[in-house]
Amino acid sequence: MGYTLVKLLESKEVNHIEFCRIKNVLDEIMLMNRDAELSAILHELLVPASVATGFKVEADMLMNGCSIISQRIAEVISLGVESDQAITSLEYIPKEFFNDMESSWKGRVKRIHAEEEFANVDRAAEALSIAVIEDFMPIISRVKSVVSSNGGLKGEIGYAKEHEAVWFKGKRFIPNVWANTPGEQQIKQLKPAIDSKGRKVGEEWFTTSKVENALARYHEACDNARNKVLELLRGLSSELQDKINILVFCSTLLIIAKALFGHVR
Repeated sequence: MGYTLVKLLESKEVNHIEFCRIKNVLDEIMLMNRDAELSAILHELLVPASVATGFKVEADMLMNGCSIISQRIAEVISLGVESDQAITSLEYIPKEFFNDMESSWKGRVKRIHAEEEFANVDRAAEALSIAVIEDFMPIISRVKSVVSSNGGLKGEIGYAKEHEAVWFKGKRFIPNVWANTPGEQQIKQLKPAIDSKGRKVGEEWFTTSKVENALARYHEACDNARNKVLELLRGLSSELQDKINILVFCSTLLIIAKALFGHVR
């Protein structure tokens, strides 16, 4: 962990997994220190660890440093036990969409440090769900109730993965004769879905202004949450740069201890 950790902290690119690994190292050393037999061995290994790292660290200073850093990591980093960071799941919207949009930043830091950003994502997801239900579901209900004589009638809510969008996907759903029946008003609101370059995506993909606005707000909320998480991770990296000597010493000490125990066994 030593050299790699130094480079990661300097570049502020430590991710939540690395922080968990750092905490595990610190916790292992503190656990050893609480065991009478292992504590005696640990104290004997301080000298070879000092020789290997060039840092002289007393036992009390080591344990105090381990405790402070471990606690600080636990305050910021999500350790996988929080229940308030589940990937959004809403009826009618494909689960894969929310998973792709949220899995890269949820479960990294404790929600309390980014509550506003997380709450905005929740609200934007709900608004998107409402827009999809209001604009697409009447059409889908209509499609399900109509028997097409020539077959091929289709209508569903689809996830266009490449475009990170939830759109209506259908064909042969437009009536030959408008008779003011359920779903017609929503069909008239549809427009071809377009990609980020303004090009029509395909013949089967459609959306509405309301859904597009809701999608844009949801994407913006996710971007803000992702940036906040990165900001918190980089901030913690900066904090731990001041503790780099202790971290390198702990890593080296644990390596020596495990090598010793492995040899004894």
